[in-house]
Amino acid sequence: MSQGKLSTRQQIMEIAEHLFSTRGYRDVRLRDIADAVGIKHAALYYYAPNGKEQLYVDVMEHSFERHQEGMTSAVEAAAPDLRRQLLAVVEWLLAHPPLNPGRMEQSDFGAISPENAQKLTLKLYDSLRLPLGKALEAAQTRGEIAVSDVHLAALCFITCIESIHNTTNPFLAARKNETAAEIIEMMLTGWLLR
Repeated sequence: MSQGKLSTRQQIMEIAEHLFSTRGYRDVRLRDIADAVGIKHAALYYYAPNGKEQLYVDVMEHSFERHQEGMTSAVEAAAPDLRRQLLAVVEWLLAHPPLNPGRMEQSDFGAISPENAQKLTLKLYDSLRLPLGKALEAAQTRGEIAVSDVHLAALCFITCIESIHNTTNPFLAARKNETAAEIIEMMLTGWLLR
């Protein structure tokens, strides 16, 4: 593949990811992507011969892989201190477009084939829970925390951060990092008096 085609493919992937992430699968047409890239609608089928659904699946798989790799790198760079690892994951997540997993499950995945929806659901939750789940398991092994299900804890944490990231509430939007740090402290210290 020539450099020009690779560049166009990358542009398509990036623009499609932005549009799918902000507007959702149902509200994005292939024509919207082609117009944003600056190519003819028919030319988009050269890069996405199997249509919108396959482009969506490819884009989301790439996004999930990037999230998993990014969070894994953040955790490893901050190891072995759990608090720093959680803050590093927050920093990484807030520096990238939100995934909107709730919207994906409730709307986007219902608009694609059940097979693709199941495949993306598993990939989405693996990409979100595995990097932090490993950090929580390691902290538990070191005796720092006691969590009955580290993967559930990882998903709860990511869900909280994603909700902060997606907020339009002016109070929270202006202080996302501080709010995330407060959530980390609540999760690590607990709410019950001891």
